[in-house]
Amino acid sequence: MAGMQVSGLITGVDIYSIIDQLVYIEREPIRQLDRQKETYSNRLTALQTLNSRLSALQSAATSLDTNASFRATTATSSNETAISISSDETAGLGTHSIDVTNLAKSHQIRSGTFTSKDTALGMSGSVIISKFENGDMLAGKAINIAATDTLESIADRINNTSAGVSASILSVSDTDHRLIVTSQDTGASYGLALRDASGGDILSAAPPAGLGLTAGAEVRSDNSAYFTSDATALGSLFGLTTPAAGTVQVNGTNVDIDLAVDDLNAIQTKLSAVAGVTANVVSKTINGQTQYRLETTGIATLTDSGNILETIGFLKAGVADEAIAAEDAIMTVDGQPNIQRSTNTVADVLQGVTLNLLQETASTVTVSVNRDLETVKTNVKDFVTKYNDVLSYFSTITDYEKGNLSKGQFFGDASIQGLQGKFREEVLTSVDTGGTYSLLSSVGITFDDDGNLEVDDAKLSAALANDFQSVEELFRGETDGLSSRLDSRIDSLLDSVDGTMTIKAKSLNTTISNYDDEMARLEDSVAQRQEALTRRFLAMEKAVTNMRGQMNSLLAVLGSGGFGF
Repeated sequence: MAGMQVSGLITGVDIYSIIDQLVYIEREPIRQLDRQKETYSNRLTALQTLNSRLSALQSAATSLDTNASFRATTATSSNETAISISSDETAGLGTHSIDVTNLAKSHQIRSGTFTSKDTALGMSGSVIISKFENGDMLAGKAINIAATDTLESIADRINNTSAGVSASILSVSDTDHRLIVTSQDTGASYGLALRDASGGDILSAAPPAGLGLTAGAEVRSDNSAYFTSDATALGSLFGLTTPAAGTVQVNGTNVDIDLAVDDLNAIQTKLSAVAGVTANVVSKTINGQTQYRLETTGIATLTDSGNILETIGFLKAGVADEAIAAEDAIMTVDGQPNIQRSTNTVADVLQGVTLNLLQETASTVTVSVNRDLETVKTNVKDFVTKYNDVLSYFSTITDYEKGNLSKGQFFGDASIQGLQGKFREEVLTSVDTGGTYSLLSSVGITFDDDGNLEVDDAKLSAALANDFQSVEELFRGETDGLSSRLDSRIDSLLDSVDGTMTIKAKSLNTTISNYDDEMARLEDSVAQRQEALTRRFLAMEKAVTNMRGQMNSLLAVLGSGGFGF
């Protein structure tokens, strides 16, 4: 059998067992090195754990040294069903009176009535689904409607345009279904802007020929809608299946426009060629994106063809059935009337305060902003917990227990043991706060019998209520506050280049690496020794075998009388 080792067949000696025992003896220096390496590895692990706890303490200290942590506020409303309120650390403390006379509303319009919501409507063409953005008409996206489309499928198409407009079906009865189109934004300057984009008047025609969403005379504008590019054909920007092309009239002059190929710059050139008309492409940043539109002067009359000018945005029809008008929120705050915002989430009236307007109010709502002392105490207690974690671990890795003869990984290490004392000194140091409190003990934070910090909640609460600024300075003093001192000290320990712990960790890693190298060298030496021993013992077996063979041959000769005796 390949690989089988059978030793001592001739001599009766188990040579491989002897070799293993000899090799075991040879490996004793390696085992000693491994035990020494384990000691340093345990030190490195302990150091990494200590560093982790120091980092946690530093995070707690730096967190405590922020306005968000120490100057947290809490806000309340006398009528949460009408106005809910939240505040941050920048909020001013105090009480305010608010009356909401109008909530911000999204523009919403209804179509005409259809007898079915899931039957093919038989209309075809294209419409532009768009809205205003702070008063500026956006280009929007095309909805290409086929004869097989139903009221439901048209609603789905609108919802898939990502044009800031949503759609749903209102079923008044089994035979009365209406398409509801809503701007996703609230505010008077964020209304809907729906435009026909093909020869058929799908938006303005009443059911069953059209949707009946727009009505009335078209209003002329001197400006087009805003587009995301001035160098791309408008039909492509809209996503039109069959972009319109034809001849429109501007001040009685024929102008040929083909939306399949004309971009804003091309149309600008054509309009500027009309006597008395000036046209320019201008840009504006809307929602963080550069957008472009045509602005004109000198246009007196426009005559559309195939809804080309309506598609571009120079003409816009009115609304047939307005369910909800686009409106701003209107409120009175601290006696100041007619404060208007486009949204019901108002974060720029009271500093650091967000008002969520939920109802129009019949009576004044009182909102109050106060210091969130519970959050401050929670953050202080978290700091104390992290501090105790560090101090207790210092004890774990530096102490010696006589009872079980065990000692910490850094027992006798003066540099580590010295740090424990320095961290204790930090919390005992007086701080010039300029106020009532200059020591942690004066605000209820003291050492217990086990050497851990503990917090007297009642005493800390009283100190915060009595002289908040003094307590804040105790922790957050710019130069000698506890947070800044600890942050600085821990920085000196954990700095990635020359921090005390970083240097110590590098030294430990170097020592461990040296042990690995030396053990690898010795392992090679032992392997060579084992190979040499194996050769010698096998040579001995072979020699004994040869001698045994010769003896047997000699005995055979003697037994046969081969020598003539």
